[in-house]
Amino acid sequence: MKWLCIPLLLPLIAAQQPTNSPKHLCEVAIKSPGELARLFETASDPDDHASSGRRARIYADSAEVARLTALGFEVTVVQRNLSTFYARRAAAAPNLALGAGSMGGFRTLAEIVSELDRLTSTYPSIVSPKYSIGTSVQGRPIYAIRISDNPSSDDPLEPVAWFDALHHARKPMSGEAMLRFADHLCTNYLVDADVKRMVDTRNIVIVPCVNPDGYEYNRQTDPGGGGLWRKNRRGNGDSTFGVDLNRNYGWEWGGQWSGSSGVTNDETYRGPSGFSEPESRAVRDAQLAHPPGMALSAHTYSDLMLYPWGYDKVVTTDDAKFRYYGEQMTAANAWPFGTSWQILYLANGVSSDWTYGALGTFAFSPEIGSGNDGFWPVPARIQPLFESVLPALTQVAQWSGGWIEPTGEMWKQVQGDGDQAQEPGEVWDLEFAFANPGVAAARGIVRLTSSHPEVQVIHGVAPFRVPEHTFNAPLIALPAPPHAPANYQAIPLRLAFPSNAANGVYDVGASFAYDGAATPDVVTVKLGTLRVLSHDDMEIAAFGWQAADATNYSWQRAVPQSTTSGSETAQPGNDNPAGSGTMCWVTGAAAGSAAGTNDVDGTTVLTSPVFRASGFSHLELEYARWFANLLGSAQDDHFVAEVSNNGGGSWVMLESSPNANAWQTTGFSLEDFVTLTDAMRLRVTIADVPNNDLTEAALDDVVLRTLSHLPTLGAWGPATAGSSARLFVDGPPSVSFTIRRSTQSNAGVTVSGAAGLSYLDGSVQDVASGTTDANGRARITWTVAAGSPLYLQAVYDEGGPQAAFSNLLTLQ
Repeated sequence: MKWLCIPLLLPLIAAQQPTNSPKHLCEVAIKSPGELARLFETASDPDDHASSGRRARIYADSAEVARLTALGFEVTVVQRNLSTFYARRAAAAPNLALGAGSMGGFRTLAEIVSELDRLTSTYPSIVSPKYSIGTSVQGRPIYAIRISDNPSSDDPLEPVAWFDALHHARKPMSGEAMLRFADHLCTNYLVDADVKRMVDTRNIVIVPCVNPDGYEYNRQTDPGGGGLWRKNRRGNGDSTFGVDLNRNYGWEWGGQWSGSSGVTNDETYRGPSGFSEPESRAVRDAQLAHPPGMALSAHTYSDLMLYPWGYDKVVTTDDAKFRYYGEQMTAANAWPFGTSWQILYLANGVSSDWTYGALGTFAFSPEIGSGNDGFWPVPARIQPLFESVLPALTQVAQWSGGWIEPTGEMWKQVQGDGDQAQEPGEVWDLEFAFANPGVAAARGIVRLTSSHPEVQVIHGVAPFRVPEHTFNAPLIALPAPPHAPANYQAIPLRLAFPSNAANGVYDVGASFAYDGAATPDVVTVKLGTLRVLSHDDMEIAAFGWQAADATNYSWQRAVPQSTTSGSETAQPGNDNPAGSGTMCWVTGAAAGSAAGTNDVDGTTVLTSPVFRASGFSHLELEYARWFANLLGSAQDDHFVAEVSNNGGGSWVMLESSPNANAWQTTGFSLEDFVTLTDAMRLRVTIADVPNNDLTEAALDDVVLRTLSHLPTLGAWGPATAGSSARLFVDGPPSVSFTIRRSTQSNAGVTVSGAAGLSYLDGSVQDVASGTTDANGRARITWTVAAGSPLYLQAVYDEGGPQAAFSNLLTLQ
């Protein structure tokens, strides 16, 4: 027998010799699949969550360790007296107060009941009084609450979103997640439109403890937390206790399937018959009374998202839909998802199989927490673990009925000059693209409202219908209302822009009304022609970019060389593929002998030259970025972008993006962050601090755009005399232009036959001339002339029918 304490998944602390046959965390060497199968048949409490390859984990007392060793298994005790370990670990946590309850940071059964009462008394308009869906073996009520806009009654027309936890009594994080989700819905009801719609259109049923007897037993044996009792407290008549409630559901129940046990002392004992236990019958009967659209039964641990089937190595007829849901539910936490047998183990008689098989409900079971968290995470981990599963909980509530998600817009010009810009004097129709991941069709009305005189709503109401399980967001045709005549033609959403409307960005109110509730949204109208003020593709020169050195491998303008780490690319072997050329700004461009050879160590900062935006109400910044943060468990670094409007005196965050290791293009309306000035700068910071993983970044194709019905002139690069800069013109296509400069300017003078105003005074000199391309654009590399201040302006089609002046550009 081996009594060796080794670090595996849990940090070790001194363990006291326990009494009452405490269980130990043990590791068993596995030589073959047959030996693993024999262990699972022999051990009373194998840990399916972490059993694979050449080692398996079990929970066993000293007598069972001796028994298994005698049977030829090589057993190593990793953590003796696991319950005491959990309790001591929680008690030693410096931030125990972060936990909500007195049992190792988790709530006792009485504290769970108290929390349900608190939610009811604090939010009586949306939370029902607690009610019992049944009683346990020992006569304890199994409490639930309903969260709804009419919580005192079960509205049969509203879909049910079902949430339960603590089928297994040693998994307190599952119940805590349900309580925190209930609190999240309540505290955000009046401030979050999506939460309000969920509550107003759903019966959200939350059962935080399906197994009150087992959970209370753990409190009695281990009041400081760490109790390892799993089953209910059924007396089996042979001096053993308990049935595994999550092997007792009557769908493919029984010994003909793997994944449960007929031995009463085993932790997966399935009971004498399907639904033999009052706890599983209580869940069954409550769900039969009003079948949920979606259901989630929370468990711990392994950081997984499971769905049917569990009883055999087969998939459901809805497997493609389950895979879509699993992918979406784990998008934020990157958990593996799939059927139980695909990513964990075979398990028959489980609640999700019955809920889906008997009711057709899409049912899921998250396994919350890592191996280091174990059954009783430290209190400081409770909130982060809840946040890791919050997106999935939210999605289950949303998708239990119809849930439309506007995913795109299609504008069609009805009256105007035929180009793609929305401009004063034009009329446009609007269509929406919707997704509906929900399990029911959604039919309702879109309404548009505008508070801006620049945007007038001509037709502001249109119907829509989106079928259930619409994942790919097609454009939805406007359906005819019931009993419409054969020649009925739907009126599209239509907006008009008066001819005297000012250029700018305007938010139009949009409301999507269905299922008895209206969800507000906005539609953005960019009024005016979108003009390019500058575009740095990094190919010609540095143009005034400044790179601050890291400890190793700072920003440099170069051709990146590809590096990989395992199966993932750390540094790309090309610049932005959507752009042109080969160069970009990149951290440590050379490949080196390994992926980490030339990655960033320390901090490197890349700062742009000053760019100018005075006189514009809108300035779009767009860039392509690559950011990889690989290796190690930390992955704690980000691509950080900031903007300044005072030349770098102060900075405002634009984004902090984690690992993506792919070229991505992103954009921002800078007026949403700062007041637009002539002293704007962009700063990108990449740091590997502490130096604990692999970090690479790249930046390419920085573009600035504005809205203007007049032509524009922009500059990129340093403004000091003799330096190299670029000038950008954007105006009518295929016309001549001339850029002029002077050291004097005026308030603007009208010139007959030309749009815009002439601003240059004094000695005016030509800088460059040419012809715009088919898009109306041209760019010129220019050596900056002497003079302070220095003013530039472009004139287009001078003396011709499209004559116009650009904005005034002040360089110095």
